[in-house]
Amino acid sequence: MIDLAIAVYIIGFLLKLSSALKGVIIGYFISVPFVTLFVFMHNDLNKNNSLLTIPNYFKKLKKSLFFIVPVAVIYTAIPSERNMYVIAGLYAGDKVVNTIANSEVAQQAERTLIAKLKELENEYLENSENGD
Repeated sequence: MIDLAIAVYIIGFLLKLSSALKGVIIGYFISVPFVTLFVFMHNDLNKNNSLLTIPNYFKKLKKSLFFIVPVAVIYTAIPSERNMYVIAGLYAGDKVVNTIANSEVAQQAERTLIAKLKELENEYLENSENGD
């Protein structure tokens, strides 16, 4: 059951990751060309010592990526509310099954069942030897 919980978590993680990456990629490809165009136009219009130079812009763009990527990874690492409930239910179910399987009543029932099956098997073998 724990394997199923891990699978449910991975599914939720991948769905969120794809959504986050899609948003980052779309935002990047929509905003960066416009901002780059603005920086080039600003540098053409202001030939004097401007703080917004092209090399400074690309340095700031790299720094912003170092912030955006970890945020997207952290966001996607958190499972949805539904997935957390499913995982909790699977964990609780696993604990219940293990508790019941390890109980004295379950072990006694297993021994009784095995004894009854051996008794039926012996009867069948005796009947088959007698030709019935």
